[in-house]
Amino acid sequence: ADLSDSLFVATGTFPNGKRFKFLDDKGTPLAYVGDYPMEEKTDLPFYVIGCSFMSLTTSHPTSNRFALGTYYGGVLDVMECEISDLSIERVGGACLFKPRVTSRDYMGTPNFAPDAQSRYGYLMLDSDADYIYALYSGRLVSEGDNVSNIVHVFDWDGSPVCQINLDKDVRDIAVVKNKLYALYEDADIGYEVIEYVLPDNWMKK
Repeated sequence: ADLSDSLFVATGTFPNGKRFKFLDDKGTPLAYVGDYPMEEKTDLPFYVIGCSFMSLTTSHPTSNRFALGTYYGGVLDVMECEISDLSIERVGGACLFKPRVTSRDYMGTPNFAPDAQSRYGYLMLDSDADYIYALYSGRLVSEGDNVSNIVHVFDWDGSPVCQINLDKDVRDIAVVKNKLYALYEDADIGYEVIEYVLPDNWMKK
């Protein structure tokens, strides 16, 4: 997420076990902050934990807020950055299920590996000044394809607004004004983009 022309925040797998990294416009790390919201301690390496909590992000166009949707967990967090001291605070969000921190040994080294109970959470995020649009799955990873027909809509305080049920399973979404575009894979013709008109009873003018 870009906070200014010279300050950015990223989420990923960092050696110090923190969830977020502040960096400048040259990619130089400035600070590592934030812990993963784990209920139980684990001896697994930082990169297994980081992959388990792998998240997609989208940022508010005019404020220092950004949203994270956890790929292997039903967790959506709205965060706010404080630039003066390079800190991050959770504003709100939802937790349908936590990611499973699971691993499998490859040549004696533990690596992240979803198990039979692991589920996809939020597959893709987009946003505008008013809302966050999150493509949600909840399906078992073992079932195969990471697609869904459910879009959860949140405001920038992390409060749920509504759920949109699409007529097809899609793998990507983008929102432009009052239209939602979704990437659909057809077995016969390949990929196509479907256009949906968003309801105006909850859209802000």
